[in-house]
Amino acid sequence: MVKPLYLKITTAISVILLLLTFTNRGIDEVHRWLFVGGLNFNIGLIVCPVLLLLILDLNGFLKPFLLSTSISVILLLQPDASQVSAFSIAALFLLLGKSNNNLLKIFLVGLTLAFNTYTWVHLDGLQPVNYVERVVEMAGEISTYVKFMAFFSLALLPFPFFVSDNDRNRHLAIALGLYFCLSIAASFVGNFPVIIMGYGISPVIGYFMAINWLLLTKRSTKRLK
Repeated sequence: MVKPLYLKITTAISVILLLLTFTNRGIDEVHRWLFVGGLNFNIGLIVCPVLLLLILDLNGFLKPFLLSTSISVILLLQPDASQVSAFSIAALFLLLGKSNNNLLKIFLVGLTLAFNTYTWVHLDGLQPVNYVERVVEMAGEISTYVKFMAFFSLALLPFPFFVSDNDRNRHLAIALGLYFCLSIAASFVGNFPVIIMGYGISPVIGYFMAINWLLLTKRSTKRLK
């Protein structure tokens, strides 16, 4: 009973936190943040990696599909094109592994494509903040070498998920790597935070929760051997 209870509680908390972003005024009608004690948390960047873990852990197909679709819709409404793409495509990768029905797989791909098309056609009008969304360009103003190291550092972030030698939950490791790759890529085509490197603790929390999952599953696998 522990695991089902953990899934229910964690899912409920993650969804509630995302919905709470709509209780504040937002910025230019964009509701991505939760303001707590003077700190601004971009909730999507924190809970999306966790939600990918939940999608894999949920049994069957219907529950993870409903969770994935609900979160994608919430991200659409915030709106947050970066997280819509990163989360929905990573979730699609997990959902495809939960079904053997080809028609259902085509439907999933079509739905994900529809989400992404809509969100990138209806981008928000937020202006970039240099030390959040344009931090790589700021690095280039220091020197070409610093800019190269900035690109190199960002390229390393998803690397641990793709080279994991842990066969347990391999799909989830790849999905998380895909999620972070897309989050990073989005920052170069829109006004979205450059994760880890840009200012803000939210993506740091989300990233290290994912890394901790990877380390914990490696340790548990070693114990079983």
